[in-house]
Amino acid sequence: MPEFIPTPEFEDEVRAAVIVPGPTAATVRQLRADLMVQAAQTKSRSRRRTRRLGWVVGVVVVVLLIVLAASSPEIVTAMKHLLRYIPGVGVVETAALRVLPEPAMTTREGITLTVKQASADAERTILLLNVEGFPAEVTGETGAACAGSPLLRLADGTALPVTAGEGHGWDTGYAQRLIFPVLPPRENDVILEMPCLLQVVPGEWPRDWQVPLHFAATTGDELAPVIELPATATPEPEASLLSTPDEQDAAADVSPTVEAEAPLEIYPIELVLEQVVELDDGYIFMCALRWTDERIIDYGIIPGTVSIHAADGQAVSMVEVAPDRFAEPGSKETVWAYQTMGKAFAPPFTLRVETIQIDLIAKVPFRFDPGENPQLEQTWELDQEVIVEPYPIQVRFAELVSTSDAVGYRFTMQSAPEVVGVRLLDMEHAAAGGGGGGVPTPGPFIAQVMYTELPQGAVNITISGISILESGPWEVSWTPEN
Repeated sequence: MPEFIPTPEFEDEVRAAVIVPGPTAATVRQLRADLMVQAAQTKSRSRRRTRRLGWVVGVVVVVLLIVLAASSPEIVTAMKHLLRYIPGVGVVETAALRVLPEPAMTTREGITLTVKQASADAERTILLLNVEGFPAEVTGETGAACAGSPLLRLADGTALPVTAGEGHGWDTGYAQRLIFPVLPPRENDVILEMPCLLQVVPGEWPRDWQVPLHFAATTGDELAPVIELPATATPEPEASLLSTPDEQDAAADVSPTVEAEAPLEIYPIELVLEQVVELDDGYIFMCALRWTDERIIDYGIIPGTVSIHAADGQAVSMVEVAPDRFAEPGSKETVWAYQTMGKAFAPPFTLRVETIQIDLIAKVPFRFDPGENPQLEQTWELDQEVIVEPYPIQVRFAELVSTSDAVGYRFTMQSAPEVVGVRLLDMEHAAAGGGGGGVPTPGPFIAQVMYTELPQGAVNITISGISILESGPWEVSWTPEN
């Protein structure tokens, strides 16, 4: 763990803070920023005497901050509002916060690239951009012609690569939310460089876009506050699903300590309310579904019916909005957010997830022989059973189908009521596509494997995944402080 070694200037700031009877919110923000800077600059190669002094001063500083926080309501209030929310951008830290004062744009050959909003705090840099003006002949499939990635170019030539992003498109353009690393403290002028635009087919259309951006400091006081909530506990597993009596006894000793409820299921899943943003006309609930089971694939939990209810049980009108962050690969979580349409409801608010779709890993083969010279729209009655533990899958029919650029086999299947789909692969032949289909409801479902050229003779198909529908509800409640 790095050691805390303050500078004389930092100690002067602490002494000054002690004698000030009522610290302001600005002082608290600056103190937090200084602490972060000092932690980043700490080195472990100082002498033993310096290390010992650093520990002593560090402890004194922590004690002083605790005393100040306990004795000053102003500090308590300021610490609660270190996180703020910018619509479209997301949650930001107000310490050392910088934003784009006004949109920045550039237009080339009728296509306009606009950076509508941007923020830079101590954690990350976020850009919200919009591209508009594509004529019909310039667009193609999203991302088909753009192999490069956006970056931020600093004054010294350093490039900050994009680390995450999301977006949506339409006939004449698209919008994106891009996340970059932390912007250096005094680096307020950067250039957004985009080697190409999404949805643009190869041709004589503009490439190598550059948009100069200027960031300005702000306190963030005008932004909506963010309420951080403690994580909910993992729900208690059902005793009958545990493998040994000892595991059952251990589970009986576990008691939830938060206001969260979840059903008892084979694949334990935790509903977490991470943050709430209070807006003038509603609330934004930022949530996550988390799991530990290795059989569930990355991003393999999809919430089904979601609702928010007031204290009297009345359903609150709401819309789904973009979450503040992205789930990282391997993180075993899905993140999402909803915004209520209004605030005139009696708390507590209960967020409820009625059903979820769970996508599981599988690797179970089955063989299909269409015979010689199969014909388009020909069907085969199979009634073949394949076991994907613990579910038996009935492969009932196969049909030879085609699209404009592919041909393949579509299988009609059925299983237990909770099984709503499978994913198929042919690992022996080059495929043009595969997967599953149909709505996630109990009953028969379809899955197919497509090829650029149909293989001759029998094929070995692998069920690479299975989707099940789990019923809840999962619930978590929240009450505003005021």
